[in-house]
Amino acid sequence: MKAILIQRRLRNEKNYLYELRELARVAGYQPVIELEQIRPPDQAFQIGKGKVEEISNLIKNFSK
Repeated sequence: MKAILIQRRLRNEKNYLYELRELARVAGYQPVIELEQIRPPDQAFQIGKGKVEEISNLIKNFSK
């Protein structure tokens, strides 16, 4: 199964996408896209609304 990995972090926080990638692989997922957003958490999505739209478009393009 394919997976999109997303990390939202603050500027002073460490990037853990490599760890997410390995956890996903061990769980049987195939990471196909990795995204990172540096910003404070959004109340609705954790990531910003624009990033949510970007992910939605990526999913639509992968479905084609």
